[in-house]
Amino acid sequence: MKMIVQIMILAAVACSIASGFATHQVKSSSARTSLNAVDVVGLDPSVADPNILTAAGAAVAAAFTAAIGLNNKNARSDIVKNPSTPDPTIDVSIPYNAAALLAYNACDKSAKKKVTFDEFQALYEAQMVAEVKVKVQKRNIADVLAEMNSVLEACEKDAAAAKDEVDALFGAKEVEA
Repeated sequence: MKMIVQIMILAAVACSIASGFATHQVKSSSARTSLNAVDVVGLDPSVADPNILTAAGAAVAAAFTAAIGLNNKNARSDIVKNPSTPDPTIDVSIPYNAAALLAYNACDKSAKKKVTFDEFQALYEAQMVAEVKVKVQKRNIADVLAEMNSVLEACEKDAAAAKDEVDALFGAKEVEA
């Protein structure tokens, strides 16, 4: 906090160098339609040096930047680390029975019979194994069915070719070569 006060005093001193403040009214004439920064802040244009105004503006900007940085105590903690304090480790591992635990917590707790988690986990794992077996069998059946369909198509082509030969033998139709 002491540093902020010192910076603000420094900015005030820099601004006091350009203290050509005067209480004058901004003249508006038809020839002059735009206002510049000197007119807006009420500085006497004969005393206000643009270099001094620039320096004062930079000092004020630096003061506010420092004040914001000093108020934020964590602002520099990502740059400068204390080597004596180890980095905190966060455990992101997932327990083996996480799915069973989620299912157990989601099941109806108002049931008449209370089931322990161990009993539920054994039944849950048995159910999951059975479901996986069903999916594997469905996949195997789909593979066998596809193979059987290809064999059936080949048999149907052979039967159609044999019928064409029989028809050609009796003269009903000419055999295609």
